[in-house]
Amino acid sequence: MADYKNKCDAVVTGCTHYIFASEAIIRVLGDVKLFDGGFGTARYMKQILDDKGVLTASKEPGNIEFICSSDDKSHIEIFKTLLGKKVP
Repeated sequence: MADYKNKCDAVVTGCTHYIFASEAIIRVLGDVKLFDGGFGTARYMKQILDDKGVLTASKEPGNIEFICSSDDKSHIEIFKTLLGKKVP
């Protein structure tokens, strides 16, 4: 991204994980407006789950399962840190 420093006015992100990198993106690119597309992505996923009948309205806490395509299991710890949660 450094090639684009001070060459763009705005950046649109399109996935839910970019929220974790927003400060770094702005720091690298300079004074840019950041439009976070993650909320739309999350709403779309909610609609898909609802359409498939697998979305529940339970008030009970759910479970989080971390899955990573990498064989490096340290990535799972990074995911947990990013969420800021104590997850088994």
